Amino acid sequence: MRCVALLLLAIIQLDSGWRIAVTAPRESPPGDDVAWSQQVAERRELDLWYRNRLPERLPDDPQIVFRAYIAHFALYVDQQRIHTFDDDTARDRMRVHVVPLPPRSAGKRVYVRVVHPEGDPYFGDGPLIVARAELPDALHRETATPLRDDLDDIAIGGILLVVGLITIAASQIVRRGEARTLLYFGLMAALYGARLLADCHFPYALGIRARNAIYATAWITYVINIPGWALARRLIGEGWKSSLRWQLYAFIVFAPIAIGADLVLDRAGSLESANNVLVVIGGVNIVFNLLLVEYNVLRSGRWWSAELRVMLGGSLIFMLLALANNLSSLRILPWRDVDEKIGFLAFVGALGFAATRSFLRGERARVALDNELQTAREIQRSILPTSMPDIAGLRFHALYDPASSVAGDLYEFLRVDGRRCGALVADVSGHGVPAALIASMVKIAVSSQSRCAANPAALLGEVNRTLRGEVRRVFVTATYLYFDMERRSVEVSNAGHPSPLLHRGGEVRELGPHGVVLGRFDATYASESTDLQPGDRIVAYTDGVVEALNARGEAFGEERLQAMIRGGASAEDIARDVRQWRDERSETDDVTLLVVDVVA
Repeated sequence: MRCVALLLLAIIQLDSGWRIAVTAPRESPPGDDVAWSQQVAERRELDLWYRNRLPERLPDDPQIVFRAYIAHFALYVDQQRIHTFDDDTARDRMRVHVVPLPPRSAGKRVYVRVVHPEGDPYFGDGPLIVARAELPDALHRETATPLRDDLDDIAIGGILLVVGLITIAASQIVRRGEARTLLYFGLMAALYGARLLADCHFPYALGIRARNAIYATAWITYVINIPGWALARRLIGEGWKSSLRWQLYAFIVFAPIAIGADLVLDRAGSLESANNVLVVIGGVNIVFNLLLVEYNVLRSGRWWSAELRVMLGGSLIFMLLALANNLSSLRILPWRDVDEKIGFLAFVGALGFAATRSFLRGERARVALDNELQTAREIQRSILPTSMPDIAGLRFHALYDPASSVAGDLYEFLRVDGRRCGALVADVSGHGVPAALIASMVKIAVSSQSRCAANPAALLGEVNRTLRGEVRRVFVTATYLYFDMERRSVEVSNAGHPSPLLHRGGEVRELGPHGVVLGRFDATYASESTDLQPGDRIVAYTDGVVEALNARGEAFGEERLQAMIRGGASAEDIARDVRQWRDERSETDDVTLLVVDVVA
């Protein structure tokens, strides 16, 4: 028992009973004539004093071992100064000090004078009084113990920071569906992890100045509310009477104001109390809106989904702990140091579960949609001609470049015999599956009018009557050309479509009269016949060629197209120049080109 008592006496922790006072600059410790308390508002022009009483029994040859983060301080036992430290390089950096206590110090008061105090922390927790023989163990405890005590914060903070950064990167790669939700969650997790790391001894072990770590903690605390409430808004909605939206706007306005106040007042966390009030109000708002969502779900006769139940549980645990932490900071609740990171881990786990379920459900839907689109592509390919007409004296070439996986452009041939053939180029407004379905209807309507192949105006009139009433939210344009090599002529009729272009002898001109779009009006169409000569080239195209926009908003235009035709450009040359001209950020349209050369 005597050995145990000696061992306990060899290392004594002095961590309770400290009192603090501020005085005008002075060289000797103040007495009881000043106000000593547990907390004071320090000022840079005043001295900050700490006071405690040494134990009645001390180890042999006692040494006091402590951590300090300040550049200028003095240590006293009663009125005797026993140590002075002045080193500007130590400002805001952790230093471990060892100071021998004078003989007969037991039971006396110990004082620490901080000269020109400027922001916490000043000293580490619990100075140690040890025998000289125990100095190695005491030094190890003063340097390693803080890191060991903060190991959970360091581990959790590091994990959350990595998870957050990975999620942010994933949100930028995916860029579809719930990418913004991933971004807000990633920002919140990364900031929370960074705050845990900044608010422990990890930065000091790396040599980072205490002031920088303290300001980082305060500013992250201000900023983290923005992605946090943006995430709540994405998951819950605008909230009752748009309360979540207005709460988010409040945090967006408050964060820069709070950071500016810290800089102006030269004090980290200067608006911490205001931030705590906003967080408490916002937390109550989130819990209220979550319960309101659940109430509406139950009132509709449905049961909560697994994701909703897990998210509600994780959110409530985190929000209640966060509220308790902020309420205790405001001294509304009696307890201190509420560990909210456990709640945040529960929240992250709940979100991870919900996000995984949502992602898998979305992937299943995406696979199903891909299968449907693949089927639509196969159907659309089936409605396009598989070969070009073999007409004596003519050479046909078609190019089809859809803006999406399925599109609304269409070309079709109505073969009459070896000397006569009709060619249709049509454009359905819009893109995707709806436009492709209308294009299929146009294909069927044109094929059913093969008896009118030799009469372009009549054929477009019949197609118009077929489509009228069936096409409501889109419009269809078309041009139809009937080639008759017995008469060596082409007859053209247009329905709201760009007129085909005839290139002959260096000149380019339009073919056929203009007409209204198909399917919207009770209309009749006219046609025009033109004789053909060897060397003629006819180009029919959709408006995706001439309406392609570059980064300056300039259209490719008919003049540029005609210049390329005069230069002998092929369909591939024209399509390539259109792609190069088109700005990828602008809305793209399908491009279809039909080139017919008269060779004999």
